[in-house]
Amino acid sequence: MNRLLQLLLILAMALPGLAQKPKWGRPIQAEKKSYTPTIVGDDDKSIYTVEVPNSKEIMFERFDKKKLGRDYTKTVEIPRLGRKKYDLERISFIGGKFLVFASVYNSGSHEYELRAFTYDGKNARSAGDFEIFNNKVEKKRRKGDFEVFTSNNKERFLIYYTTYYKEKDQTIEVVKLYNQNVELVTEKEYIYDGEHEGSIGNILLDDEGSVYYLQGEDVVILDANQGYEEWRESIVLEEQGLNGGISRIYLAINGEGDLMVIGDYLTTDLSKTDENKSRRERKKNDTQIEGVFFMKINGFTKETEVAKLSKFDKEFLDQFRSEKDVRKGRDAEMNNTFDSFEFFFKEDGGLVFVMEDRMIIRRYSNGRLVGESYLYNDLVSYNFSPEGDLVWATRIPKKQTYYWNSMLLGFMSTSVGMTWFAEPYYAKGHFSYLAGLSDDKFYIIYNDHEKNAREQSENSKQREIAKVRYSVPVMYTIDLETGVKKKSLELGFNSGKLHLKPIVNFQRSQEYPLYVFCMNRKTFSFGRVDFNNLTRKSAKR
Repeated sequence: MNRLLQLLLILAMALPGLAQKPKWGRPIQAEKKSYTPTIVGDDDKSIYTVEVPNSKEIMFERFDKKKLGRDYTKTVEIPRLGRKKYDLERISFIGGKFLVFASVYNSGSHEYELRAFTYDGKNARSAGDFEIFNNKVEKKRRKGDFEVFTSNNKERFLIYYTTYYKEKDQTIEVVKLYNQNVELVTEKEYIYDGEHEGSIGNILLDDEGSVYYLQGEDVVILDANQGYEEWRESIVLEEQGLNGGISRIYLAINGEGDLMVIGDYLTTDLSKTDENKSRRERKKNDTQIEGVFFMKINGFTKETEVAKLSKFDKEFLDQFRSEKDVRKGRDAEMNNTFDSFEFFFKEDGGLVFVMEDRMIIRRYSNGRLVGESYLYNDLVSYNFSPEGDLVWATRIPKKQTYYWNSMLLGFMSTSVGMTWFAEPYYAKGHFSYLAGLSDDKFYIIYNDHEKNAREQSENSKQREIAKVRYSVPVMYTIDLETGVKKKSLELGFNSGKLHLKPIVNFQRSQEYPLYVFCMNRKTFSFGRVDFNNLTRKSAKR
């Protein structure tokens, strides 16, 4: 079949879905092919983006929500303390301003400082800077680490800092909450004996200013409505067994202010078992995901209302069988390589959860990095009822790989390093996925190989996407009630010759449109899609 006929068939497949395409703005020119902005916030009329195009500058931009055109571009130098350049920690958009959080270590005073440099969202002009942290440390090697978190409504931000003092043999962790005027609201400090990696994780900040995080086996809540009094609830699972436990725990807040805790139920093979599986999955100490944990903590009483473990059934695990497994009658398992998650809350109070099988494989020769492979593989989605029951779980087969290789060539007494790319490094932005929720459907969109565009069984071999030009956007539509899914080609998620770049996206909340991005060479375009509108348009056809 020649290339033209293949394309005609693809277009024919796309026709039923054309009503679902996003609205795209006019093409815009970027200075570089590597242009990959980050959407950091919005207001009623505009979305705001930042990019760090090189080691010296920050680029601020504003785009009109209605026309999806660019209002301005402003480039500023990365802040300096004398001759020393600040290290960028995070750039956010809070209270109508860009906030550049940047740190610097002063070797003379042994102080580690974090400052917030502000720029007005109207014109990106400097609007002053504020000291957030100034901590005395022992030396640069043990200066510690900062992390910055913001609320969805962009009215508050939180700073987490941890460092180790060798002379005292103590680890200190600090949590500080600020409002949009960069005023301190509350702070917590924890001191531990010995050197610890940060014990605080999965930090979440809600729109009212309450703070949630994991600390050991506890969920910690600092309630903004109770004077930031500290509440704790333990994550306890009696039926996990000797070889099981909860891993990769995620936190989310529903519309009623209740805290949802989701985690993988992970088991380890204590001996060489699983004889009816492939050789790789029969090894001792092999790990696999065998279920999912759901916990709900009442936002008012701070008491656990639901704590359930749902183990996967054979019907779900059979979706991970390859064609070879099916042919040989072998079982399959869900590998312990899934991460990169998103939550979506349903109208009934339940939630839909999606995560991606993502890995980085590095290759070394004589201690030197000679290659990397970035694997963006299968997606898995769960649907939970408000009571924490697993309504359905499903697998979306996907295979996207970015390759980087380095070759070392010798000549006489010198050597010359040569680097070549299967695709430019920034092409990774075309991989991964987008997701959205309507009243009764869940949508997953990603770039697939054009030969995979037809609907296939879960066990069919997936052609690998390694080059963006051979890709087409596809969409899985999953019925929330039944879990039945349908795959369709959606060329509307590309804008002309521009390819969808899922890494660039923004949605303030589920009630608002999702802003998406396409690019090819130096030309790009922003788009807008309303997932609730997809359902309405689909019903009219």
